[in-house]
Amino acid sequence: MGEHQSRPGWTEVAPNAGKLLMLLARIQGARRVLEIGTLAGFSALWLARGLPTLLGGETYDFVFIDADKGNNVNYLKWALKLSRPGSGIVMDNVIWEGTILSPERDPDAAAIRATLEFMGASDSLDATAVQTAGSKGWDGFAIAVVL
Repeated sequence: MGEHQSRPGWTEVAPNAGKLLMLLARIQGARRVLEIGTLAGFSALWLARGLPTLLGGETYDFVFIDADKGNNVNYLKWALKLSRPGSGIVMDNVIWEGTILSPERDPDAAAIRATLEFMGASDSLDATAVQTAGSKGWDGFAIAVVL
């Protein structure tokens, strides 16, 4: 992907993070991908690069969540309903420059932390958080597989 523009105050996935999404979708062998929180479609373009073909079906092989943080748990619950065992789920912005360490200062950080705790306690997921550093600074992904 070349240069990209966004509306002021809006940020899309960084190029290195987009490449990681593409690789994860490709490793997953994903054919049906759902993105929750499409801004300008930048991460959707990266994910599409990892798909051989779009096929019909009832569940998604790979779900990417990058939307308003206060609803992350709700998005995750829907992702679980729309997925199958073996599906991958990736959530962006789970580190936020370390703000999740002090969630009492920021409602979005508290929501992110609650989502990570939900993922860790879920019998339906095996998940971890991975830190990233790139053009957007220090952040991270939660990466999970549906059990």
